Amino acid sequence: MSKSIAEEIAELSLEEQEEIWGGYTEEQAQALAYDWAIWGRPEQRPPEDGSWRIFLALAGRGWGKSRAGAEWVRSKVEQADLAGKPIEILLLGRTSADVRDVMVKAILECSPPNNKPEYIPSKRRLEWPGGSYALCTSSEKPDQLRGPSAHYGWADELAALKATVDDAGTTAWANLLFAVREGKNPQIFGTTTPKRTKLMKDLIKDSEDPSRRIKIVKGSTYDNSSLSAAYLDDITSQYEGSDLAKQELFGEMLLEAEGLFFTEQMIIDAQVSAREVPHLPLRFIAVDPSVAERPADECGIVAVGVTGEQRPRDRTAYILEDYSIKGAVDIWVDRVVNAAKEHRTKFIVVEGNQGRQLLQSVINAKDPNLKVFLVNAHHGKHKRAEPVIVAMQQKRVKLVDEMPDLTDQMMFFDPENTKSSPDRMDAMVWGIIAALIDPPDGLRAYRSRITSPADLRLPQGRGAGRVSSKRPVQRAGGFGSRSSRFG
Repeated sequence: MSKSIAEEIAELSLEEQEEIWGGYTEEQAQALAYDWAIWGRPEQRPPEDGSWRIFLALAGRGWGKSRAGAEWVRSKVEQADLAGKPIEILLLGRTSADVRDVMVKAILECSPPNNKPEYIPSKRRLEWPGGSYALCTSSEKPDQLRGPSAHYGWADELAALKATVDDAGTTAWANLLFAVREGKNPQIFGTTTPKRTKLMKDLIKDSEDPSRRIKIVKGSTYDNSSLSAAYLDDITSQYEGSDLAKQELFGEMLLEAEGLFFTEQMIIDAQVSAREVPHLPLRFIAVDPSVAERPADECGIVAVGVTGEQRPRDRTAYILEDYSIKGAVDIWVDRVVNAAKEHRTKFIVVEGNQGRQLLQSVINAKDPNLKVFLVNAHHGKHKRAEPVIVAMQQKRVKLVDEMPDLTDQMMFFDPENTKSSPDRMDAMVWGIIAALIDPPDGLRAYRSRITSPADLRLPQGRGAGRVSSKRPVQRAGGFGSRSSRFG
């Protein structure tokens, strides 16, 4: 493990440190705080030569990937300022919120006051005083990258990018490769924890061909000596004893896996693209909650859509999105409420073994219109997963696009030897049980034939609004038929 210059100086005696720092003026000391050459470890800085087209930092959590990407962007802008030639940069993240909350935030935090860019949300741009700018894009909207052209690109959490395609059938990553084409040596810096996605497998394979000009640096969580003991304790306890520790802590690509319960072939067979999702008369959010003030585990949150056959055993459930997050109750409740709005549903299915009344009250405090169904765990995780495994083998469970964090938990779930809690998987299991196995009473689709004004009033729990047509209608979030009852 290499060290930064600052780390090496910190290991010297106080007298030696005083000899190094003593001659600095206050202005020089302030500038030193923004000198990445001092604070950054060598492996966090891509080679300055033109030997690469794509540079990938594949590392565990807390390694400093976001800081490395932000500092690289800043360095390119400062070089352009010195040359008097402004540049264009493309920022690509999984979602717009990820770009704003991680990438933009990192760039703003590492920029010195005299050259800090202005973030303009309405334009999706960061604009520097010297004329350079960065355009924010997300993998949810790959067409955002079809018009622009740029000198450089930074793609964060590559393994988590959505596989959404535009009208031409190309993903955001593919469009980024086309868009970064300006100047003599256009380059893309990719930062990610490696996961078993097609994109990651392709990039690692392509890096073996020198003509592709792909360079890779690998790193571990433990390379970063500035991480607090509390953070290390949390992250270690979460993955200790599991194969996922190799991926999440040591940044190793887990290419080979065969799940004890959910096999890799089952997951591959279940995957569909967003374009293959049919009309789903019922959608809801499934939650495996975390009630601790400083949780060590994540809160599992997934969006589920269900086809409208009358009998549950004839239906197919779609895992539409994984919204899982690590945070206190108020943080994950916000995520649940926003997910419900995004999928236009008022139905929330929550595992209620921990604080039933608390869970319902905190969710309804954020949105009193949400209908919360509390379900209880009477068996262990393995036993609960068994009917879900059967449903997957029957091809009645679909995973929309790649969800690497969720599928990793499914693949590496080992209740005998793993201490970590697979919260994303638990949320998915609760969702499938509620959709196909044992639907809570009141979680139902509702198909209405309007014959009188009185029919405009829907029973509580059977929908999220009103309909006015005399024709049968279906809407997401609980609309469907009186005869096709989920519950």
